[in-house]
Amino acid sequence: MVSPELARHFASRGVGLIPIREGAEAFVRELTDESHVEVVIGADAGLDSANQIDTVAWSITPETEGFLQGHTFQDTVLVPMALVLSAFRRVAEKLGQGSSLNQLNVFNPVHIQDGLKIQHTSNSGRLQLMSADGKPLYGVQLGTVSNDPVSFNTVDEWEKLLKRDGIYDGAVLFHTDDFQVIDSLQMHRDAATAAISVNGPFSDVLALDAGLQLALHWMAYRTGLRSLPMSMDSIQWYSDASVTHVRLEGFSVENKVGRCDLLLLDADGSLVVQIKGVSVVGLVEATA
Repeated sequence: MVSPELARHFASRGVGLIPIREGAEAFVRELTDESHVEVVIGADAGLDSANQIDTVAWSITPETEGFLQGHTFQDTVLVPMALVLSAFRRVAEKLGQGSSLNQLNVFNPVHIQDGLKIQHTSNSGRLQLMSADGKPLYGVQLGTVSNDPVSFNTVDEWEKLLKRDGIYDGAVLFHTDDFQVIDSLQMHRDAATAAISVNGPFSDVLALDAGLQLALHWMAYRTGLRSLPMSMDSIQWYSDASVTHVRLEGFSVENKVGRCDLLLLDADGSLVVQIKGVSVVGLVEATA
């Protein structure tokens, strides 16, 4: 469940990796395990611990906990990838590198809990979200700003249109309450677009989550499967303007793993956030 660059990094240290499908299935088993036993899934080897590690505590406030009730899966509140990205960005800003992050990977689901912390490994520029007992939950690499031109293919005719009732009918997404931010979406085999409405203190998180929701709908359209976002190659913030539209360009769907890019745009069509190389992993059939 890692990018090719990170896979090579692990391989150079003798750390084995499990296949992405097996990792995603193990992730879901942990989500649905009523015993709530926490496990670390990996191959036989340890990581080099020679680097200096700094730690920042990350607490989920009562206000945030109330907001997260709309991100509940099978009666368990899950901390969304978008909120973790926002936390990583704040730490990166304190380090003077808050505009770009690379190689985001999900290792374990994040539940509301005390003792969450973000570790910064100084020599490698790596950030990791850790549980209180030291279990890795997410990892990301500090990035550098890219000035590459941004372009998306033009779609002459969309193949499917969904309004809010069809978007949040439970077939593809489990999101409720504040997380229902997509007003409409249009779908094509190789692209998708969504109009969204976000406001309030968590608008930046909701905009990111809307992009990931669009990716899950695109994956369901391509494969008929519900899915989870498990990694991304990079994310770059261009401004803090309010996002009103999301564009998706799909690249491939192989072995039930979809790959796409996302652009988050403001009302004038200016780029607010660019996300490259999102991987969504198909798990079970979408419900009718």
